[in-house]
Amino acid sequence: MGLEDRLDEAQRRKLGELLTSVPEEVDSILVKHGEEGVTTATCLRWLRARKWDVKLAKKEIINHAYWRQAFLSPFPGHKHIPTSALSLELERQMVFMLGTDLKHHPTVLVYGGKHVPQDVERTKRFISYTLDATINWGHLEMAKKLQHAASQGIKLERDFYDGKAVGVFDLSDFGYANSDLSALKAVFDLLQNHYVERLYRMYLYCAPMLFYGLWKVVAPLIDPKSKEKVDFVDKSNVAKRMTLHFSPESLPQSFGGSFKPIPIHEIWRMIEEQKPELRAST
Repeated sequence: MGLEDRLDEAQRRKLGELLTSVPEEVDSILVKHGEEGVTTATCLRWLRARKWDVKLAKKEIINHAYWRQAFLSPFPGHKHIPTSALSLELERQMVFMLGTDLKHHPTVLVYGGKHVPQDVERTKRFISYTLDATINWGHLEMAKKLQHAASQGIKLERDFYDGKAVGVFDLSDFGYANSDLSALKAVFDLLQNHYVERLYRMYLYCAPMLFYGLWKVVAPLIDPKSKEKVDFVDKSNVAKRMTLHFSPESLPQSFGGSFKPIPIHEIWRMIEEQKPELRAST
């Protein structure tokens, strides 16, 4: 079943209208800067995020394309924030990739206790670097599963991965030195305005009272649909809760699994080996 087969007649009409109304230049900008372009999947994400308002979705896709172009302008030729621009953040060993959940969503693990408040633009670059890696990794994992299934004579739908991701934030060591309201706002600003319909679920593990104070400030600014995807988890139920949604092979030992987390920069190295089109052009 294709993406369009799940739509009703009115939704198909709106999808067709959006696909044909976005200027070709916008598609070129997105592809040039590492995104998939104005595809059916892209348009569906924006339509769903903007409640099927075609005019609003068109306007925001265009705005997003020019934002992406400007965001990457300090790094000519690059299709994502380069690893070399994030040496300070990567030295903290704060972000890792886990396996996928039971619905095939790639899952990123963030250690909140290793965050150091800094200029918000640097923070946004690191968030974007992480989100771009997670999305691309999800598509590569989907391709591997399709290939494996085919070798076993099993037919899978090509769109069984919906392009969304899971975020697990380990806040067990989060303290005053890590407290950063602007960073928390930046996460949801990017998810709501540029990485729309990319969040499947967010788990906040062992959040201290200090974090709840930050959350109380940010929560009213978050779209209700996004807020519903946030799940607070504590030590007493983490293994039980997480293994409902993940196989043990996809989770680290601290969450009841056996997976060894992979540093996010290693994920980018593997992505660029398998998708050379995402490497910087000279």
